[in-house]
Amino acid sequence: MSTVSYERYNPELYELPAGPILRKQKSPEPRKVPGKISRRPKRRKISGKTGREFTARGFITLLIIVLSSALALEVVFHLVVAPRLVIRHIQIDPGRGQAFSEEALLAAAGITGKIHYFDVDPELISRRLLTLPFVRKTEVTRVFPDTLSITVTQREALAAVLIDTGDDVVPALIDREGVLFRLGVSESVDLPIISGIRFENPKPGMVIPEVLTSFLGDMERIKQTSPVLLTLISEFKLIKKDGNRYEVMLYPENYRVPVRIGDRLDERTLNYVMMVLDVVLLQGMTADLEEIDFRSGDVAFRKREG
Repeated sequence: MSTVSYERYNPELYELPAGPILRKQKSPEPRKVPGKISRRPKRRKISGKTGREFTARGFITLLIIVLSSALALEVVFHLVVAPRLVIRHIQIDPGRGQAFSEEALLAAAGITGKIHYFDVDPELISRRLLTLPFVRKTEVTRVFPDTLSITVTQREALAAVLIDTGDDVVPALIDREGVLFRLGVSESVDLPIISGIRFENPKPGMVIPEVLTSFLGDMERIKQTSPVLLTLISEFKLIKKDGNRYEVMLYPENYRVPVRIGDRLDERTLNYVMMVLDVVLLQGMTADLEEIDFRSGDVAFRKREG
């Protein structure tokens, strides 16, 4: 006779959620190798302070390496490379004006013999060249690896000056800035002549008194706007008055009558002078006139005595 047994119903035991039952799987054990002890590496935790110290140390190390490399390269450059870089070509642009020898120019610049590329001081060379009276501006540049370029801008003559030394009259050329850059000019120059300036010991490079440079500025403006007017005057004579004052006497090219004006010159006044001289010439008055005075704005005729 078979016997059937029943167990008492337990809700806490049998009421389970629907779906498959997931069971936690154990990680496989590492394979053991005979004779070798397997150990798991321990993770080392680095604190924030220690990490910052490590970063700063690495940066300093890198900086030292870079600076050391740069210093080593600089030493190699100065000891090996720089001595081999020598100026082999010198290009000179003399500009317009008087002719001069390149040897004299280089001597004035202090460039003699063998010169290394990095020993060249363009600013120093430029200052030396500016001591030459005829040089107004210079541009000195180095062209890597072996060339030196020198460009000279010469002074441009505005007038020929007759300088009274007391014992003699010395001709010279003068520019807009009042610098005497050529003395003892022997050849004929197609320039207006300025007389009445006195120097005791005239030398190239000297500058006329500042009070007279305004008149040179007037001449320069007329040269730029109406250059033909200046060719109609053969001489400008500067007559010193009391103190620093002076006035100008004009000697026209094609007229025998001198013209006295004030201390300034402009295109309008010069045109007016030439118009009056044309009238005087047409009326045949030139033989009786000693000078014509334009200083007051009105025309005054001074006749010869006797």
